[in-house]
Amino acid sequence: MTRVRDAPATVKILLIAIILILLPGAVLSYVSYISVNERARRLEAGYRGTLYMVRDRFELDVLRLEQALLTSLDSADADLRSLTVSRQLLTRVAANHPWLRRPFLADADGALVTASTSLGWLKPPTRSISLAPALEDLISRAEAAEFLHKDSAGALRLYARALEPTRSAEERAEVLSRIGRCHFKLGDYRGGIEDYRKLLDLSQTAPTVGEIPTFIVALSQLADGYAAAKDDTARIDALLQLHQRLVDSPWDVAATACEYYLKQTSRDLEVHAATLSNGGRSVLDAHRMGTLKRLETDRLENARHLDWIRRTVLPEMQSEQNRNLADASVRHISAKRERALVSVGYFRMDSAAPDRGPWTLGYELNEDHLVGSLLPRILEHVDLGGDIRIAILDEAGQVRFPRVNPASSGFLAAGHFVEILPSWQVVVFHPDGRSINELAWREKATSLAFLGGTLVVMILGISLTVRAAAHEVALSKLKSDFVSNVSHELKTPLALIRMFGETLESDLVEDEAKRREFYRIIRAESERLTHLINKVLDFSRIDAGVKQYNFRETDLVEVIRHTLETYRFQIRDLGFTIDTRLPSRPAIGHIDPDAVSEALLNLLDNATKYSGDSRQIEVSVTVGASSATVSVGDHGVGIPKDDLPNIFDKFYRARTERTCETPGSGLGLALVKHIVEAHGGRVEVESEPGRGSRFSFVIPVEGQPPAEVV
Repeated sequence: MTRVRDAPATVKILLIAIILILLPGAVLSYVSYISVNERARRLEAGYRGTLYMVRDRFELDVLRLEQALLTSLDSADADLRSLTVSRQLLTRVAANHPWLRRPFLADADGALVTASTSLGWLKPPTRSISLAPALEDLISRAEAAEFLHKDSAGALRLYARALEPTRSAEERAEVLSRIGRCHFKLGDYRGGIEDYRKLLDLSQTAPTVGEIPTFIVALSQLADGYAAAKDDTARIDALLQLHQRLVDSPWDVAATACEYYLKQTSRDLEVHAATLSNGGRSVLDAHRMGTLKRLETDRLENARHLDWIRRTVLPEMQSEQNRNLADASVRHISAKRERALVSVGYFRMDSAAPDRGPWTLGYELNEDHLVGSLLPRILEHVDLGGDIRIAILDEAGQVRFPRVNPASSGFLAAGHFVEILPSWQVVVFHPDGRSINELAWREKATSLAFLGGTLVVMILGISLTVRAAAHEVALSKLKSDFVSNVSHELKTPLALIRMFGETLESDLVEDEAKRREFYRIIRAESERLTHLINKVLDFSRIDAGVKQYNFRETDLVEVIRHTLETYRFQIRDLGFTIDTRLPSRPAIGHIDPDAVSEALLNLLDNATKYSGDSRQIEVSVTVGASSATVSVGDHGVGIPKDDLPNIFDKFYRARTERTCETPGSGLGLALVKHIVEAHGGRVEVESEPGRGSRFSFVIPVEGQPPAEVV
């Protein structure tokens, strides 16, 4: 058998063998280096060419889609001066061309319109009304009476006289709003309501009163009038009409004003939603309020989007158009929105409404649709070879096609798009993250495979041989120590039994008390001898795989109590006291009583051996919902932290001065672990050098309520 002192020589042989094997491999690798580098350069050039081809083909296909859209709109000759026609056009564009989203129109003056909102289209007049001198005089006198003299009745009479000579819907709307205001100030809410109803009828022909849309003035005042008249049902109806018109109407205010009016109306509806009723049923139930909230959210999102176009996209588009006045082709820009870059395409529509200047149609590119629909068709005609893949990464480095995540360090080639999605990259990669050099070496690997395999097998074989030899040496030493310790433990009780037996046989001891003490020592040593023999026999059966347990329904607490009572005098004779904490209720489990008793005795034996100067042992049983924990603690020498993971291995003993002085077999804890695991439990240990140890084993029992400890 290999001895421990032979291990360094074996290691030297292993190192020499590895060096001799690696030398020819290093020479062969150097010879292959030049050809591998050349192959790597050719592979990179090929992958880059493939990348450029895919990128250019993708951009060309997108440009073809955009050119087809431009051609179809030029031939349509749409009258973009009509807001309704313009919105219908944008709706049709979005429905027929899924590769774009959120199309919009912009004119030379900066007016914007989408399929749902507009900005700068219905421009309010710089003056509220343009009045004849006589009419203007009446209104001036009425305003003075209303605001300076606080004479609402006099102001109402003057406003009523001014209403008769009005020539246009805008003038009539302006005067009606003032008449309704005066009626409200005088407390004539019904009269004011009638005035604002007339004003609402004028909202189609008179879009604004001052700079506020006419329907907002009319409906908000109607809601206030109904509230003052205590007509809550009519108030809610007016608020609902206002909310719906705010959502649907193409009125021109900034996103902030849009948000103000919508949220103000929504708050008014929420305040009254829980209190108003109609025929016993709520006018505004949770479902309807949820619908209103969704419409409000969509409207505000569209308003913010249009505002983003006005502030960010439109200035850059106009700057590009000024630099390319004669260029009417499709162009692209990238604009940042909420930390992401958005690709926007646009082109001029010169044939549409020429009297208002050139119109521009803009749109966001639907990147996911373009990548998901165009790239698969392109890749069908591209031979990438082997396992090579193409991916598209956005500006954040996230994979948009395909749905895999290549390692950024493993790109074989990478390049940005030129015009379409300029912040995105096309990359060529290997699914396993291999580099160019790795792929080149793979093609040369055939000539090196045999050598590499031989090296691995030889190194592995030598390593396993040395490791097995070292293991056998260690195991041999453990077995030798085991035989020596067991022999010593067997000799000690046998010698005592023989000595006291011969003394008693010689009739030299006449004192009856002495004879009883000798008999007790003989009995104790025989029990100790029996325990040691049983331990060796149990280990032999376990090691051979023939150990059997006699499981039956038994009270674990009673087994622990009986074991402690049986061996209490033996432990007391060694100078130890046991502090027990056992529950008053039984803990019934499917256990082998003798095996559990043997496990407890092994723990007690260890506690008496390694307690040092302390003579106190603690034994406790704790019963939980589905398990019971048996603990044995001492205040002895403790176990070093490095030894804790191995103390349950057979023949293993902790490396302490106390262990070297105390005989033992190194089997007790191994037996405890096997017994507890056979019961479906586990063993735990807590120990600190100089402060003692606590060993616990947990065994499943029937569910029990918490028991009192006695």
